[in-house]
Amino acid sequence: MRTSHPAGYRLHSSFCRAATASALLVAALLFSGCATAQSPNNGNAVTGVPDWVTNPPTGDNRYDYFVGLASDSTGDVAKAEEQATNSLIAEIVRFLDVRITADTTAEARTTLQEFQATVVQQVRQTGSAQVKGFRVADRYVQRQGGRVTVYILGRYDHDALLAEQQRLSALFQEQIAAVSGPEREGDQLLAVGREYEAVRKYVEAAAAAAGSGIDNADVKFERNINKARSAVSDLRISKLNDNLSATLNEPFSEDFLAKVETSVGGVAKPVADVPLLVSYRELGTNGRTRVATTTIRTNSDGVARFTHPIPTIVGGDTLTMRLDLSASLSSLDSVPGSMQSLVGGLRDAVASRRVSFSYSVISRAVETPVAVVVLDTDNAGNPTNENGTASGIESELSAQGFTIPSISFDPQRLKGRSDAEIIAGLRASMEQGRAAYGVVSIQEFTEGDGYVVKVGGTVKVADLSSGRILYSRSMFTLSRGDNAASAISAAFRTLGRNFGQDIARTLP
Repeated sequence: MRTSHPAGYRLHSSFCRAATASALLVAALLFSGCATAQSPNNGNAVTGVPDWVTNPPTGDNRYDYFVGLASDSTGDVAKAEEQATNSLIAEIVRFLDVRITADTTAEARTTLQEFQATVVQQVRQTGSAQVKGFRVADRYVQRQGGRVTVYILGRYDHDALLAEQQRLSALFQEQIAAVSGPEREGDQLLAVGREYEAVRKYVEAAAAAAGSGIDNADVKFERNINKARSAVSDLRISKLNDNLSATLNEPFSEDFLAKVETSVGGVAKPVADVPLLVSYRELGTNGRTRVATTTIRTNSDGVARFTHPIPTIVGGDTLTMRLDLSASLSSLDSVPGSMQSLVGGLRDAVASRRVSFSYSVISRAVETPVAVVVLDTDNAGNPTNENGTASGIESELSAQGFTIPSISFDPQRLKGRSDAEIIAGLRASMEQGRAAYGVVSIQEFTEGDGYVVKVGGTVKVADLSSGRILYSRSMFTLSRGDNAASAISAAFRTLGRNFGQDIARTLP
């Protein structure tokens, strides 16, 4: 016996051979007169039973041998041979030392099943070479009355068998790295107060469990999701400042600061390198507000710092910092529907780890008077002799604290003139301050279920002293009315209010 053989082989070549040989010897002596086939080279002259039946060959440095046997009481050779084949495969698998457990991945199960099926085919087709290094060395069929016993001797190249053993063993170990490994790492990280990293490991383990097809996948998935949610709950985000203020188009005097901590042994501990998603409002290129986001990370002291871009919107607002686990949680998007409620609970726990800062942005524009001159025209470009747009702008600016001086300037002088010409004319009527001016017109007019009017145009604000254009925006709006006059009047006034609101919040 070679001592270099693995434990599985020692069991096969010693205990199994000894026990099997004893049993087979008795059977051979009882049934020798009923043999229907025998090995031409190994036959026993007295009993007619091949030597390998009663004395299974010992493996050497080149080959390992396996014996499969089975009986059928009805004399069905095919059934006995099928069971003997299964017995032979069981011996080989026992040598390979791979066992299906609750943690075995679907891939490992499938690979082992494919290997077994290929061996079956090769046993049934003697001489074929579907399994590298394996062949059926001999068969023996023994009958006694109505009972038939089939023996199959398999010979496996030793090096090829060890290579197969290594391949299957590596595959069967993958589930440890995919599920148990990350979970164990998560436990270790959690023990030293590294909750954020622990959460990522638990999510990794949960995703692996959900996608592996292993037994009790739902149990492992739920356990890791619950661990992740508990670790998230241990993270605390607090504000280090609040109620910041700035002037429009000027930077904030300080950054927004937050700190991420956990507790280890009842003592607060900062958590470094945690990503936080920052959300705030800004003015888009189309003149409308939008939500902007960016990601920042905590430093070694657990502090996250956000430098707000130069503000472009006047008024009070909020800025939010929240725990960002989007990259990890995306791996759970495709889990089965039955598991989605657990994922939802984890997402809710992550969403709750957030803080909101209040801040305000003021504009010095209210300190400077703004005159308003806007020409309203019909769809042919003729003056409507209404003052709806200008009136809407004035009402909104007045509500925001602006001073609106009267100015002696005919709005019709705005048509067909350049900005420089218009500003020069306005300056002649008002030497200092600012002026909002523009031309708006009826762009569409439809009659059906009432009257629908679309009006639009461009309004600018200029500094009369320098001649610099401080504001320029194009807008349109729709209005509906029971009659044409009311629809047109409402459209111009609504457009004016929209311009007024935009000027008030963006004018520097």
